[in-house]
Amino acid sequence: NIESKEDEFLFVGNATPVDPTSSSTLIETNLILDNAGRGSTAGLVQIGAMSNSDAGIEKFNVMVDADSAIEGLVTTNDKLQEIEITSIGAKGSLEIGYTQDNLNLIDASMFEGANLMLGATNEGGNTDGEIDEDLTDDKAESPIVNLKQLSAEIAGNVTFVGQTSEADGVSSGNNYDYDTGSGKDTVTFTLNGNSVDAKGESFSLNTAGNDDTVTVTSADSLHKADII
Repeated sequence: NIESKEDEFLFVGNATPVDPTSSSTLIETNLILDNAGRGSTAGLVQIGAMSNSDAGIEKFNVMVDADSAIEGLVTTNDKLQEIEITSIGAKGSLEIGYTQDNLNLIDASMFEGANLMLGATNEGGNTDGEIDEDLTDDKAESPIVNLKQLSAEIAGNVTFVGQTSEADGVSSGNNYDYDTGSGKDTVTFTLNGNSVDAKGESFSLNTAGNDDTVTVTSADSLHKADII
């Protein structure tokens, strides 16, 4: 039996030694976008460490108020792993032109805006969910590369431009999984055959079956790949 004693701290349980320099949580920061771009496209948003540091933000918590469009969202030293997108206030639309490669997750499952664009922005702040074919800035249609998971099962319209990239003979073991919701979605994806030709690698895209436009093209041979 274990008896508690007055005015003393009691801890009961099992403990495992942990390296005090290690961390199981991500370095996060909150970003509120409220009319960013003011009807056009704002510039690059970069939040990170000082120039003499090798650190960076590992997760962005993006909260969207009024309609916003930014050219890109990155951190320092390629440390970014996740982006979570939610809505506040006016619950406006959002456009993010590009971000860093090899993210684990973009989670927009709680986003309530009418339109969400990832990997593309519209000139002039158009928010009709369509990609502007007359864009002159090559960053405005810059695919999100090697994103492992997109969770965007929302009622709004999703536009996503992405691609995978992997050298021949490399086995990353990545499972690429992209999901959108009930809106009128547009997905443009370039699938590198080398990224899905090894054991444990896969590609899955589900747009929930509305009046969607999905274009998947191959950047390499897909003879060993199964597209679901």
